Amino acid sequence: ADAAPTASTFTNNSKSYQPVANDAEIFQEDTGVAASTTTPWHLALSFWVLGLLNNASYVIMIACAKNISEGGTALVFLANVGPSLLVGLSAPYWFHHISYRYRMLMATTGMVLSFALVAFNSHGDTGKSAVLMWKLLGVAMGSFQSGLGEASLLALAGKCDGENSVSSNAKRQCLTCFSSGTGMAGVFGFFWKWFWNDLLGFPVSTMIWLAMVLPLGYWSTFRHVMMVEECHRSAVTTTIASITEEQATPESEALTLDNPSERSPVDTTNYDT
Repeated sequence: ADAAPTASTFTNNSKSYQPVANDAEIFQEDTGVAASTTTPWHLALSFWVLGLLNNASYVIMIACAKNISEGGTALVFLANVGPSLLVGLSAPYWFHHISYRYRMLMATTGMVLSFALVAFNSHGDTGKSAVLMWKLLGVAMGSFQSGLGEASLLALAGKCDGENSVSSNAKRQCLTCFSSGTGMAGVFGFFWKWFWNDLLGFPVSTMIWLAMVLPLGYWSTFRHVMMVEECHRSAVTTTIASITEEQATPESEALTLDNPSERSPVDTTNYDT
C-alpha cells in the first residue's frame, strides 16, 4: 500500500512540492538573495540614540522648570506639551509633503533655538515678563522639536524595519530600539541637570549651553541612518537586477531557437551525387 502523504510534502503530477514557510523563503527562492530577518546592529543602535536625543530636550526643560520660572512652573509645563500635541494632531495633513530630511532639519533647528533662547535669557534679571516670555518660547521650540522628531522617526523606524527584512516574522528592531531610547531620555535629562548643575555647581545657563552638543549628535546620527539605508537599498536593488538579467538570458535564447524564422538555414546539398 502507498504511504499516506505527510503534511510537509504534497504530490502533483509525480512532482514533490514543499510548502514555503514564510515570505523570506519566497523572496530567496525568486531572487536568490537571502532575506535577512535581523537589522544591522549599528542601525538599531542609531535609532536608540535618536530616541534618546529626541526626548532629551523635553526632559531637560522639565528638570529646569523651577529655574526657568520659579513662580510659574505650570506655564513651563504647558509650553513643553502644547506644541508637541499640535504637531501630533496635524501631522497626517502635511507630513507627506515634506521629506524626512527636511523634517529632521526643522527638528534639529528647533532644538538649537530652544537651548539658545533659554540659556541666553537665564542671565541677569529672570523676573521680567519679557525675559520669561523668551524662555517660554524656547521651551515651546523644544516641544515642537520633540513632537516633530518623534512622529518622523517612528515612521522612519517602521520603514527601515520593512526594508531590512521582507519576512513578516522579523523582529522590529528599529522601532524597539527607538522606543527604548525615548524611555532612557527621562533618566538622561534629569542626570544631565543633576551632574552639571547640582553636582558640579554650574549655573543653569551654562548647563544648557553645554547641551548644544545634543543637536549635533541628533543630526549626525540621523544622517548616518539615511546613509546606511541608502547603501542597503542600492545593494539589494543591484543584486536583484543582476540576478533577474541572468535568469532572463537563457529564456531569451530559448525563444530565439523556438522561432523558425530565427533558426540557422539548413544545408540541403546532396554530397553523394
